[in-house]
Amino acid sequence: MQDLTVDGIPSCCRREAEARGRTVSTEFDAAASPRIVRRAAARPHEPLPREHRMTSHTERVPSEGLILLEDVTRLIMGSHNLEEILDHTVELVAARTGADVCSLYLLDPDDGQLVLRATRGLRPASVGQIRLQPGEGLVTLPLETFEPVAVPDAFSEPRFRFFPDSGEDAFRSLLAGPLMLRGVPLGSLVIQTRLERQFRPDEIRLLSTIASQLAGIVESARLWQLVASGSRRAPGRA
Repeated sequence: MQDLTVDGIPSCCRREAEARGRTVSTEFDAAASPRIVRRAAARPHEPLPREHRMTSHTERVPSEGLILLEDVTRLIMGSHNLEEILDHTVELVAARTGADVCSLYLLDPDDGQLVLRATRGLRPASVGQIRLQPGEGLVTLPLETFEPVAVPDAFSEPRFRFFPDSGEDAFRSLLAGPLMLRGVPLGSLVIQTRLERQFRPDEIRLLSTIASQLAGIVESARLWQLVASGSRRAPGRA
């Protein structure tokens, strides 16, 4: 984790390239990610207040993105309890990014539905109650394209599925990244903000990196719980 930057380029690779006189580009190639939803607002977006905006691309010392990645890694590596991992992750990501909402959706292995498993910002009673069929809603889209989805105004998207009891009517923009493990989708990590806004490329990369790390931990925690439950059912076995 120490070598990972918010741009997704390890420091060791950057140093090696610079030593050879090469330039390491961190520019986001929009053409390479055609599935990322980008609909520009009709008027320029007003800057978010500091308490409601994500880290500036120029704020590098220290890198808040790097610190967030390290904190998430320490958090999820320190527990085998899946619910505890999910709850603490959404709390930490929301607090450190300045997002008004952070939610984690996981695929139910029994029926294939995408289920809200943890949230910071939506109503707690929505956990376990919001369920989406494949192809339903914006948060399932990353599981189909294997790429993040960013929209400045989710309510303007025909695919958006609104759940009135969740309290999400107060939030406009949405960024969702897929949890993928060995090419298999496990769920979506989602952040939302009250104001309409365009998510920057470094914010999209950061959320995608966190989602990728979380996927392996979620699967490990699930296996750990299966082993633990099996041990409790058969205490006499070696």
